[in-house]
Amino acid sequence: MAGDDKYFLVTFLWKEIYETHNVLVLWPSPTPQEDYLTHLAGTNVWYKTVRVFRGSRFEYALAPNYRADDRELNGGPSQPSSTRSIRLLA
Repeated sequence: MAGDDKYFLVTFLWKEIYETHNVLVLWPSPTPQEDYLTHLAGTNVWYKTVRVFRGSRFEYALAPNYRADDRELNGGPSQPSSTRSIRLLA
């Protein structure tokens, strides 16, 4: 972010290659209920842009067609088997 030396923007992208109803980002988020990607109308692209601290280190995964009833008993998201985990070093 221009002029901000504490934060920067990260955009998560999903390219739909099969019928997709939603995509959830699994990452250490302060608001996990808001971590669904938005479908870019008229395309096969889903996206979510978030603000993170510079120097952040975390892993994330994208979970297409994530069902709310897949959540663990503690209310947090489980790790669906269809996800891929990637480490972000910024």
